[in-house]
Parts: sequence; C-alpha cells; structure tokens
Amino acid sequence: LAQRRGPLLMTRALSSSTTTTPSKRWVEKITARVFCPEESDIGGNPVTIFAALPEGGSRNDDDDDDNDSPILPLSSKTQQTLAQTCQWESVMVSPQSSSNHNDNSDNVGLSFFMPTGQEVSFCAHAAMAGAIRVAQDLEQTTPLHCHMMQEENATMPTATIHEDDCVTLSIPRASFTKRPVEHTALLYRVLRSHCGLSASDVVVHVDEKPSFCHASVARPKTLVYVKDRSTLLETCRAPTDAAAFTRALKSLGGGTTGLYLYTVHDELDGTYVARQFPIASGYPEDAATGIAAAALVGALEKELPFIKVQQGQAMGQPSVLLVENFQVLKTASADELIAEAKAIHERVSNSVPQERKQEKTAKEEEGTDPNDRVKGFRNDITSRINDAIVSYQLLGKIEIDDREEMEIDHEE
Repeated sequence: LAQRRGPLLMTRALSSSTTTTPSKRWVEKITARVFCPEESDIGGNPVTIFAALPEGGSRNDDDDDDNDSPILPLSSKTQQTLAQTCQWESVMVSPQSSSNHNDNSDNVGLSFFMPTGQEVSFCAHAAMAGAIRVAQDLEQTTPLHCHMMQEENATMPTATIHEDDCVTLSIPRASFTKRPVEHTALLYRVLRSHCGLSASDVVVHVDEKPSFCHASVARPKTLVYVKDRSTLLETCRAPTDAAAFTRALKSLGGGTTGLYLYTVHDELDGTYVARQFPIASGYPEDAATGIAAAALVGALEKELPFIKVQQGQAMGQPSVLLVENFQVLKTASADELIAEAKAIHERVSNSVPQERKQEKTAKEEEGTDPNDRVKGFRNDITSRINDAIVSYQLLGKIEIDDREEMEIDHEE
C-alpha cells in the first residue's frame, strides 16, 4: 500500500446488474481488525471484507497472469447470505457501472451489513477496512468513486490510507443531534437490570460531561457517564438477554441504537474509556464504535483538536480510535426557531371556539391534551438549539488477519 496513497471518495453501492450471470461466483474474503492498538497483536474491531473477483478467481488457471475477465456484481441476496456467515459487521466491495459516474475509472461500491444480514446505511470501521481492500487494486493515487450512504450529488466521505496502514475516514457533512433522555427512571432500570450498575455508579449531571442523553452523527446512541474506569470495566457487565435489552432500550425513545457508557481516563491528553452495547446487532458488545465516539465529541460542546477513545478492554479486544477535527459547520438558525415559536403562539391565540371544541373531543378520545402537544412543540424547538451540521475525521490502525479466495453459489 505504500505506493497507493491518496483520498478515496466513497458512496453507497448500487443495486446489482440484471444481466444474466453464472450460478457460481468467485469472491475474496478478508478478515481484518480496525482501530487496533499500536503495539499489540490483539484487539481492534473485527470486520469481514468480501470483494467480487473475476470468474475463476484473481488469476487464470493456465498461468500466473492477472485474470482479465470482467468482475460481475454480487446480488443483494448473495451479499446478505455472505453477511450471515459472519459474527460481526461485513463490507461488500463490488464493481459499479461507469455510466453512473462522471469519472469512468475505479468505480467500486461499498455496502454494509450486520451479521443478521440486515443492510445498514453506513458503518465507519467497515468503510475504513473496505478502503484498504480497494486501495490494493489502485495503480495510482486517483480519487475512488464508490456508492456508500449519501444522496446523489451530496458531499461524500473520503478515506486516506497512510504508510503504516492507518486510515483516516473524513466525514465532511453529518447531522448532529442531542436530546435528553426523558424517562430517567427507565434508564436507571436498564442500567441496573442489564448492566449491573446502581444509581451511585453513574452520574446524571456532571460538569461538561454529557449524560442521560441521546446523541447522534448517524444513528443515535444513549450516552451515560460512569463515575470511574474500574466501575465501567469491572462492575459493569454486558447485557445477556438481547431481546429484553432491546425492548428496554427502545422504551427510552430517541431512536437509540445502543447504550454508550464512558468515563474520563486522562482529561489532560483527551483520553476517554468507553463501552457500547448495541441493539439488534447480533452481538452484545462492540469493540470500537466510531460514530458513537464522534457523537460524544459533539455532545461535549467544546472545541477539541481530537479525543482518543479506548474501547473493547472488558471484552479482551482493546481498541483505540481517534476523533479529529470535529467542526460545527452550521447550527439551527435562530430566526427559524423564533419563526416556529411565533407560529405556535399564533396557533394557540387564534384558535376559534369550534376548533377548541374539536380539540377537546380529540383529547377525550385520544387521552391527549392540546396544551401538552403545544408544550411538546416548544420543547422540541428548544432542543433543536443543540442540532448542527458537523464534519469530523476518524483515525485508526488496520490489521489484516487472513485472506482467501472462494467460489460461492450466486443467488439472484
């Protein structure tokens, strides 16, 4: 990879071609770990990379020359089947038609899957691993166009590969949101029942440390500040009943997709320790969670050149990830918020008696109070003060553990 540097522009994979294809396909399977510690043979967040190959594999049977046969994309069904063979997330690297892009070279698609077979819009560490696989095919430092998670014509994430197999994933535009957990009693119960933490083990209100809130730069995570490192790593336990934990966490609202517990390790050098318990993922704990670490930086609400997050120690997979250059590009417009507040005021003030009567009937039938709805609107406007458009970078070291080429059944 030393001769194959440069930014890789990524987008989401397009649907597979409808061309009639053979019933067998060749793929390369790569097992890797992302966000590995600098001086350790273990750790990092595992990911499996599947890359479509030419018919017969990367080389012809008759000689050692590269196989020039066309690379056909894998169907959605085949990708899902491959993902279900993994114990963790996977990324599919597939060729794309050059007609879909202005640049007619190096068109590759990345698509992301959970071990359950569910496709997700984005997975940071899988994107970084996919960039490593894509880079091995590049002969020069050209931008790489591949379909990832953004809408058409939107600004795309880029990956830059460094000489020591570290990858910087740059997210030029993401929506940051932060909302308080409204049902704190329910969250206390989740912590007690599923993580073995008492009320005295966590802190709801702590200076400049977000806690009991939902924060997101992609998928919301519920942030909880734990009082110290030993409590987080030794007292806290990972949920064992996945279904019950999922139901309990969803009851908190906020669209949360995981419980992110963290504490300060060394505030002077910006080091935090974290654990993440996701829902509907197929595994109880995550060794490293880039989007959660980025959401934490946003929730801290202060300018930091970077933070370093240590994660995975409790599960024997120590990981280190850096969030760098987190910047707020745009916040919710004060004029927009004021306009919405005025609209609500006029809505209440100008209500005619008939409308009041209708609302009263609705209240009796639905068990809701129009005044409560107005209050909810106001609370939502207030909470949007924390919303912003942000950019950030994730930096981590990648280790490749195994590679193999295999022939698989292809399902249309």
